[in-house]
Amino acid sequence: MDHGIANFAKKLPYDGTDDKLAQNIGLFMAAWGVLERELDNTFAVVFHTDPTLACCIYANLGTKVKLDVLASAISMHASVIKPDFLKRVHSLLDEISDLSNSARNTIAHGQVQLFSIGPSKVQWELVRQVARKSHAMVIYPGNARHWGNQEKKALKLAQKWRVVVHDLYKKVGHLTLRELDEICTTQIKVGETRHPKRRGRPLRSRSSWHGRPVKRASWPG
Repeated sequence: MDHGIANFAKKLPYDGTDDKLAQNIGLFMAAWGVLERELDNTFAVVFHTDPTLACCIYANLGTKVKLDVLASAISMHASVIKPDFLKRVHSLLDEISDLSNSARNTIAHGQVQLFSIGPSKVQWELVRQVARKSHAMVIYPGNARHWGNQEKKALKLAQKWRVVVHDLYKKVGHLTLRELDEICTTQIKVGETRHPKRRGRPLRSRSSWHGRPVKRASWPG
C-alpha cells in the first residue's frame, strides 16, 4: 500500500559539499564556542561566586535559558548600574539571541534537503523544519560567504560582550553580601510598586490557599 512514502535506495543520497563551505561552517561553530565561553564567564560575576562553582549554574543550560538568566540577573543590579549600561546589555543580548536563532540553531538542527531547480537541475539546500501551530520550512543561505560573515559576527559579539563583562565587574564585583541583599530587596520592592493594586474584594480559592488573597497577572491592553 502506497502511503506517499518514497522508496529508499541503499545508497545515501548526498554527494558532499565544497570544502570552503564546510570550512566556514566549522569556523563559525568555533567562533560561536568563543562567544558562549564569554557568556559563561559572566555567571561568576553576576552571581558573585567562584568561577568553577558557577559551572554548576550554566553547564546544563540551553542558549535561550542562559541568555534569559543573564538578562534577569544583571537587571537585578539595576540600582547600581546606569540605565544606559543596562540598555546596552539587553540590546547586546538580543543580538546574540538573534544570531543563535538564525545561525547556531540552523547548524545544530538544520537538514540538507534536495530540491528540484527547473526541469533537469537539482540543488542541495540547508533547511529547518518547524511544526508548532503550523508547519513551516525555512531555507537558509548555503554559500561559503554567508557562513564566513556569520563567523565574523559571532567574534564581534564575543568581543563586545567581553567589554560588557569587564565593565560589569568594575561596577558590581566589589559588592558585599549585605550590599547585595539590600540591592536585590530594593529591586523587588521597585518591581512590586509597578503593579497597581486590585480594587474590591480579593479572589478566593477553595484549595489549601482558601482565605488568602490571590494575585492574577494582567496583560497590557
